[in-house]
Amino acid sequence: MSRMPTTIIALAVLSFSLLTGCQSLTDTDSNKEITDPAPVKLRVVRRESVFQPINLNPETRTSIRDTIGVDILIEPVPSNNFSSKLTLMLVSENVPDLIELGYMDLLRYGSENHFAPLDQWIETSAPNFKAFVEKHPELNRLKIDDKWFGFPITSVNPLPSAAHPVIRSDLLEQLNLNVPGTYDELLDSLIAFKAAFPDQAIWINQGGTRGLISNVSYPLGSGFSLTTSYYFEDSMDPGRYKYGPAHQEFIHILQFLRQAYQEKVLDPFYAISTVDEWQQKLSSGEALFYFDFPVNIENFNLALRQQNPNYHFAPLLKLKNITGESRMSYQYQIHAMHRYYVVPAKSESIEAAVKLIDWLYSEEGTALVNYGIQQNGYTIAEGKMTINPELFQRYHELPFGFRLMQYERGTGQGFFTPSLDMSYQYQIQPELEPIMKEIENSPANRTSPLPPPLTKEEAKRVAALVTKLDQILFKEIDQYIVGEKSLASYDTDLRQKLINAGSEELEQLLNQAHQRALEVQN
Repeated sequence: MSRMPTTIIALAVLSFSLLTGCQSLTDTDSNKEITDPAPVKLRVVRRESVFQPINLNPETRTSIRDTIGVDILIEPVPSNNFSSKLTLMLVSENVPDLIELGYMDLLRYGSENHFAPLDQWIETSAPNFKAFVEKHPELNRLKIDDKWFGFPITSVNPLPSAAHPVIRSDLLEQLNLNVPGTYDELLDSLIAFKAAFPDQAIWINQGGTRGLISNVSYPLGSGFSLTTSYYFEDSMDPGRYKYGPAHQEFIHILQFLRQAYQEKVLDPFYAISTVDEWQQKLSSGEALFYFDFPVNIENFNLALRQQNPNYHFAPLLKLKNITGESRMSYQYQIHAMHRYYVVPAKSESIEAAVKLIDWLYSEEGTALVNYGIQQNGYTIAEGKMTINPELFQRYHELPFGFRLMQYERGTGQGFFTPSLDMSYQYQIQPELEPIMKEIENSPANRTSPLPPPLTKEEAKRVAALVTKLDQILFKEIDQYIVGEKSLASYDTDLRQKLINAGSEELEQLLNQAHQRALEVQN
């Protein structure tokens, strides 16, 4: 039976009822005769995002098994349960062979010797990965103690990956409002939306308070990273890593969010709204503004056009903050989502795991796990890959059809790959490409560098400090947003608590490591 959860893909199911033929996720190959030698079975634990369910037994799994003799057994873990599951896995004797995790977990557990150092295996068994790093030597910053403790998930042909303000532009026209040019004007426009549509949500959020402040902090003149908490501030020379909420300019973020909340523009349930609610309200016209990655714009537009061809979301690319700057912080483009595949030190299949990852970095492996089986999905002519027309027709008119395709075909994040081709989404949604190209060419874009290379001791201390600071921050920050605490007390209360808890030590560690890297580079 299907294990597909109620997510963005469920929206496509409800809208178009095209999933009745979805394959079973039961391992139907288990009764087939397997030729000798038996395939190596590798257990892979992955965090299952609500954005992208994982297919446990797609055709790509069979193809990998037949091609290189490795059978990938995915064990998905819901995002909200991953941290506790990871801790239990690493202290048990029943460890998997590969684990997908984030940067802070890499620092925390890598510095405690839970993961195998991979350099000797990479040297002898990973020529494709070695070649990729030689092409992108800045990836060496992700080492700990100058050793690889994880394979970074990378992206070829990446899409813009910074949060942008996205608004119902048709309503600006309907209400005779000018396109806002500053964040103050944006709030005025959203307040006008609320006056015209008092029963509708205006600004819908997903990802809780952490997602909210990570989206708006850098554009408004400070910063907070969804994946690392600290961020790189490039408005000074030289640039510096900072823990934004511990600096005075963060008050502007709180002022902006406080006003949005008081004017009933910001969803009162911003801290607990689910991704399902976020998607449903934006797709149905119940919500009129969001601040997030722009990759979903055409998904929402497609759903809205079915109600009215004039309904339309568009990004705002030139908004200026209180200092007159227009800026968006792009994640480092080649390294996707600050996520990694690590091999537990207790694994008995380290070499096989390394060889699997390396094959997936090869041209053949990357094509298979991003596009699917060629004869079933796409053609290549003069070096250009084109999706087959019947697949295009199946997925093109589906909201979130690209996610559904990845699930059904076992490609991209819908199964398993350390090397993503993000631009393949244009094959399903060609209307998205000009929007993303406009975003990509915006002068506001600033690419965030990778984290600085740390020693084991530094990695352990950085992880501990970030955990401590975040606990203090998220215990109190909502009180400032909703008005339970005066903004006048922020500087002497919450900000001072963050300084006392080690924000300056964190920044010193990060910037010392950054300076070492620059000296080696020069």
